Amino acid sequence: MLSEVPELVEVSLDNLGKISSGDALKIEVENKEACPRYAGITIDNIQVGPSPEWLQRRLVAIGLSPINNVVDITNFVMHDLGQPLHAFDADKIEGGKIVVKNLPAGTKFTTLDNIERELDADDLMICDTKKGLCIAGVFGGKSSGITEKTTRMFLESAYFNPVSVRTTARRHGLNTDASFRFERGVDPNGVLDGLLKATSLICQITGGTVVSELTDLSFDIPQPAQVKLNWQRMYTLIGKEIPKDLTLQILDDLDIDVITETDEDLGLEIPTYRQDVTREADVIEEILRIYGYNNIEIPTRLHATLSSAPKPDEESLRNRISDLLTSRGATEIMCNSLTKSAYLELVEDPSLEPDKAVRMLNPLSSDLDVMRQTLLFQALETVERNQNQKKPNLRLYEFGRVYKKADAGYQETSKLALTFTGLQHKENWNKPSEKLRFSHLKAEFDQILGGLGLSAEEMNLAPYQGNLLLEGLTLQLHKKDLGFMGIVHPNIQASFGIKDRVLYAEINWDALVKASGRKKIKIKELEKYPAVRRDLSLLIDTNVQFADLERVAKSAERKMLKSVGLFDVYEGDKLEAGKKSYAISLVLQDEKQTLQDKQIDLSVSRIKEALEKELGAQLRK
Repeated sequence: MLSEVPELVEVSLDNLGKISSGDALKIEVENKEACPRYAGITIDNIQVGPSPEWLQRRLVAIGLSPINNVVDITNFVMHDLGQPLHAFDADKIEGGKIVVKNLPAGTKFTTLDNIERELDADDLMICDTKKGLCIAGVFGGKSSGITEKTTRMFLESAYFNPVSVRTTARRHGLNTDASFRFERGVDPNGVLDGLLKATSLICQITGGTVVSELTDLSFDIPQPAQVKLNWQRMYTLIGKEIPKDLTLQILDDLDIDVITETDEDLGLEIPTYRQDVTREADVIEEILRIYGYNNIEIPTRLHATLSSAPKPDEESLRNRISDLLTSRGATEIMCNSLTKSAYLELVEDPSLEPDKAVRMLNPLSSDLDVMRQTLLFQALETVERNQNQKKPNLRLYEFGRVYKKADAGYQETSKLALTFTGLQHKENWNKPSEKLRFSHLKAEFDQILGGLGLSAEEMNLAPYQGNLLLEGLTLQLHKKDLGFMGIVHPNIQASFGIKDRVLYAEINWDALVKASGRKKIKIKELEKYPAVRRDLSLLIDTNVQFADLERVAKSAERKMLKSVGLFDVYEGDKLEAGKKSYAISLVLQDEKQTLQDKQIDLSVSRIKEALEKELGAQLRK
């Protein structure tokens, strides 16, 4: 039969004095802000060895490996009561004194994992009179730990400032069971409970004897939170009137004391071990959790207040565009808003402002230490991951937010990103493969505009000037910046190990939604008179864009010119240096009559003259 937990001989504050022999270590706390409470006790005549079977089984059941009876007891009590403990070999504590303090920056300290670490001036340490013994609340030192030769030990139980522990743990890349609990706030009034239970187990299992009085130094420890609970607000938030007597019973079961009670509200005192309950809403959540969410009936009628000036339904528009992109073969991705700050140093670009980055005070890792300013880098991470899995043909889109510091607080903007790479369609024996081009990305953007009731003709396009793209366009709608699109710069792609060309567009979704809300629908009759097309072959400077040609042509002929198209581009050695050839189509139409040749020729002539005068275009024959 497996051995069971023995009946423990309890050690209490009342009998500690009777068994004291005066052989105690002195304790001094220099940094009282980082260590508001520190308690310890000295135990002699211990025999370090394997733990009894019942203790080993309990540790293995929660995924821990048994080490020795003393360390196993401290782990058992920590997981039982939530109070981390640390055991020192008392014979290795020089000067007979424990000092809780900070050591000078740059001090070398070797931890239990045999790694020598360089301490920061803000790292709280447990020391003796000559050296550091342990990084407080985080990790023990190699030179002071319990070994098989230990016969006299000092057992520590403390409450450390959660911010201090978290900062130190993140700084050194350490994540221990003790730091996990201290970071989230242990019960400052549970320090002695853990110490006394561990002492009782150590005395019984190792044969040790308590040889000192328990030392408990307490300073400015957190006090129980005081919360007002308004009955009516609770009913409103929950959506149901829970009986008062049942509410009081739930509060009692949660160890929440009722200090005052009136017809309107309750004055409550929250136990110190519930450091996550500090507000009225937290108390209501706890009551509802015990009462049961499934016991809250859903009303048959929902009441809502409608605005007199309805705004665009952002969620509906987002779903519409998601459906549109998905139906056209794109896949939605969702990435973490946290990313690595090193990405901001990849390239200098006006859209990236490292000095305005929203950085984490206590990042979980160096890969998640800053809020993203663009959706590009995580899109490239996704491309890299998929290409490593032999999935090179990708059409991705993401609705996400970007963040940066502003003059007053922080700025948060919703963006829509499109990321295309690889082939336009899968390889097929009867259809030639074609790589995705910029025109495919532009066509997808035009589809998005159409889905929102906007027109590509309303867009103002200009050459992209930043360094994120090798070449591309910036987008403006009604003189408001809307984003950019183009080919990702090869240097950035190389940083992610991506060889194939990546097309990328990043659009200000907030501005796009706002523009769609302002769009007025106009209805007109079908055209009665035919349209006429004329083609022009133009020799222009290489820096002239099609958008420039379109703008000048529409300015020269506002009445009858309906559209301008580009159907051929040539750049080669047959043209003089710095020149290229564009073939454009002009569609003319009069809504009131059939166009005559003279009218057509006059309009085309005006357009030619404007293109020649403003852009230096030459008509090719």
